[in-house]
Amino acid sequence: MSRFFRHLSGSLRRRVLIVTAIVLAVILVATVAIVSRSTDRLTSRRNAMVLQLSDQSVGRNAVLGTGINLTGLPDNNLISNGSFSPQLFQAHYAVHSGSANAFDIKVSETRTDISLTENHFVGASIAIYRETFSSMEEIHDAVITSYEAGRIMDKTPVLIPEEITGISLADFTYWEGHTYACGSNSTLLKIPSGGDATALSFDFLSDLTAIAAGPEGLMTGDASGRLFSSRDGIFWQLLPLEMSTAVKAIAYVPIPNEANGFFLASGGPGELMFGRLQDMSPLNTPIQDDAVTAFVVTEDDIIYALGDQGRVYFSMNGVEWTEETELASENAWLAGDVSGNLAFFTGASGQMAIRRANGLFEFLGAEGSDSLPRALRRITPYDPDSNVPLRKRTLPNLSGVLSVTSEKIVVLTEHGDTLFSNDQGMTWQPYALFSDQPISRMSLLPSGDIYLVHPGGELSRTELTSRFMFEPALPSGEVQPDDLIALSLVTGYRMDVENQDLAAREGDLRAGEWSISGGAEVASSEDADDGRIGYDSGGSLGITFNEYAVPTDDKERGSQDDDEATPTERSDTSSEFMRKERLFSIARQTVFQTPVNNPNRSYLSARLSQRIDLSRLVVGNVLPLFRLEFDVSRSDDADGELEVWFSGPLINEGKVFTVPSGGWRHQRETFAFPKKLHPEDELWINFGFSGSGSYKLDNVWFGRSEDARGALSSLVTENETLPEADVLRFDCVPIGRSGYLSESWCLPEGSTSGIREKRFHNLGCVMQLADLLGAQPWLVVDMHAKEIELLHLMEYIAGSPL
Repeated sequence: MSRFFRHLSGSLRRRVLIVTAIVLAVILVATVAIVSRSTDRLTSRRNAMVLQLSDQSVGRNAVLGTGINLTGLPDNNLISNGSFSPQLFQAHYAVHSGSANAFDIKVSETRTDISLTENHFVGASIAIYRETFSSMEEIHDAVITSYEAGRIMDKTPVLIPEEITGISLADFTYWEGHTYACGSNSTLLKIPSGGDATALSFDFLSDLTAIAAGPEGLMTGDASGRLFSSRDGIFWQLLPLEMSTAVKAIAYVPIPNEANGFFLASGGPGELMFGRLQDMSPLNTPIQDDAVTAFVVTEDDIIYALGDQGRVYFSMNGVEWTEETELASENAWLAGDVSGNLAFFTGASGQMAIRRANGLFEFLGAEGSDSLPRALRRITPYDPDSNVPLRKRTLPNLSGVLSVTSEKIVVLTEHGDTLFSNDQGMTWQPYALFSDQPISRMSLLPSGDIYLVHPGGELSRTELTSRFMFEPALPSGEVQPDDLIALSLVTGYRMDVENQDLAAREGDLRAGEWSISGGAEVASSEDADDGRIGYDSGGSLGITFNEYAVPTDDKERGSQDDDEATPTERSDTSSEFMRKERLFSIARQTVFQTPVNNPNRSYLSARLSQRIDLSRLVVGNVLPLFRLEFDVSRSDDADGELEVWFSGPLINEGKVFTVPSGGWRHQRETFAFPKKLHPEDELWINFGFSGSGSYKLDNVWFGRSEDARGALSSLVTENETLPEADVLRFDCVPIGRSGYLSESWCLPEGSTSGIREKRFHNLGCVMQLADLLGAQPWLVVDMHAKEIELLHLMEYIAGSPL
């Protein structure tokens, strides 16, 4: 090329250079334009937000080397949640409409599950944000004073493709952001939230009768007893087994802490199938004469199967079934629904029952001016030829029920009429919102959409909204649509098992969760270090027991008349000894039916227990001494003797602590177990007392004698094989992370050991580890960190006492 340029004149050389520069400039401009347009499309033409940091706040020294993300450390505390910190729920909601002191949100538009229990969010703190040209600005802070769930909006028609007009839809389910509906003549519809229906191809000629969805896909059944499954809602396959009659119900049942659950399907009398999406098999159950019309799955993981011969069966695993004798009836059970910890069942001849939060059942049939029987008789068509008085009219069948919230219920009669109750079924009235045209089926989906099927195949939809009221009100203006609400709700622990039905909600006790014996009561209380910054974890746990005489006959149990329902004594469903031997999970509100190892301590009135997760600390070939520390206070009526012991198949070691009245006391004791502990061993820690009274516990710490509460575990400092790293990312220290209390990173090491999913560590301890490794610390600050927390964080790092 240089030789070529030497033969060109000077002017020609200049021309070549100029043309080359122009061509390169044109190419550069075109490239920038293409990239700019592509970026604009990807960002939907939204204004970019530029974040600027001052030069003083930017680290000037780049780190080049190996980085490690620290997700956890060996705990120096074997006890899970020994500080009894309350639970924190955080969520962000987009406003649908609002005023100066209230706002509504659409349930279908929430990215986080929202409670449908009335006044569930009372006491929650909120921050209201509004989008400006370049940022989201906080405009107001307030506290929720009232929460009304389940406000039903006006219904709107859903357009159905013309080719399937007139076909009645049989069932609905919700999967991956869309509603799926099935019906006769191989009808399968897909409906987006707020949109119209589109027909899906179904390659089998059949009348579809039921449909359900799980994480892996959809399952449907037809009038000839066949089952079909699909992983995408488009391509369907026929399952090899079929039932003798039409498929009446299909349900998907999730398994707690598992990725996938199982499906249940019912057909003729005694026919139940169980399995996965593409592998169903028949069950051999006590259900013989009843054809299951519906499955109802409660929040505490109990499955109810409703029978058309008046029997109801329940199961914890879908395979083993037991009859629920309290719901035995002469009339068929037809439908059910749940909301929160309540369940509602409806059936033939106007029968309805409710399952309360404590597991007890109640038939809603008492007569009254606005009772369910009276309301049903009022809407029953009058036949002048029969001349039957109002009180003797036959009650219609209740073919459907919607548990809109824990208080609001809608029931559907076989004639297409609806009744509404806003007090858990105590009083009823016709539901005006649905009264303009008859309804043949109604369904409430997890999205918050309610679908109503009308005679003739028409379909309509309504949505649920929730209203929040707050104080103080906005000083000026109103909450506007699309404002962002950041909500935080702190909830403590509370469980009253004085009158629990011990056979109601069964479940295994998991390692690391606290449980309480039957007959006692637990509730969160003030922290032992209340108000002490850096030590106050937000709460302690109070245990209360009140002695009472066990009733010996019906008279001693108390009586009840038409005017009052106040028993003179507490009911007792088992012997006093057996009540104390049952343990209830405080977090999950379930009972462990098998008596837990409790040798030689039947004299205690109440006990708090936890099965210790030994895999967290125990190391092989070492028989260490263990130390127990805790803070305790008692009420004046307690005798002051608190017994603490460790139990298991091979261990029974304990000590009695004398607790004086008048405030918190710190207790410490060393234990040496006679046998070496292994990670697979069973070891329980127990706190118990006799007689009536209350005790409060906090800051329970149990670990190796070489360790200390608030310090890095000696297992870390003794480890000679620590990895080398130039950067240590503190993922195990939650700073502003959702679900963690503000400034929990500064709580002493050991008190921060929560349940397995929420375990975290003290910032000072992980910085000590970074210093041992000679690594640069990398703090992870999440979106919930506020200005005051960041200020305290800087003071903490700088060494300022908090």
